[in-house]
Amino acid sequence: MINKKKGLLLVLFTAVISGFSIFINSFAVKGLDSSVFTFSKNVIVALFLLSILFFFGQLKELKGLNAKQWSNLALMGLIGGSIPFLLFFKGLQITTGQTSAFIHKTIFIYVAIFAVIFLKERLTYKHLIAASLLMAGNFLLIFPDFNFSTPTTLPW
Repeated sequence: MINKKKGLLLVLFTAVISGFSIFINSFAVKGLDSSVFTFSKNVIVALFLLSILFFFGQLKELKGLNAKQWSNLALMGLIGGSIPFLLFFKGLQITTGQTSAFIHKTIFIYVAIFAVIFLKERLTYKHLIAASLLMAGNFLLIFPDFNFSTPTTLPW
């Protein structure tokens, strides 16, 4: 039970940080190249993680990884971090923080769809009601405006 409470606290802490970071990043990315912003953010995070490994004397763990493990890590970094953040920060440049936050909070819908397709999970009417209430609550709290500006340059 202690692990479950700890997990819930970590998830709650992540949600709070995410809520603040979306709005802070919406101001930070305006007027910048979103690609440079994303690359810089990822380099800072990588240096931070390497410093933690160095501080705790765990750099030897990295040396023990084989080529397949390194390629899996690189793939996870691209799919799980770099590409989504590149797209997200470009989106933050052309819309508001509220709209971005609302769209970002629809992520559970895509997770549910992929769970049904790939993991053969079953959705019940309770899931659908809960998802509808969650979306309605997000809409009422965030109140997105869905005003998108036309980017002056192409994202690529």
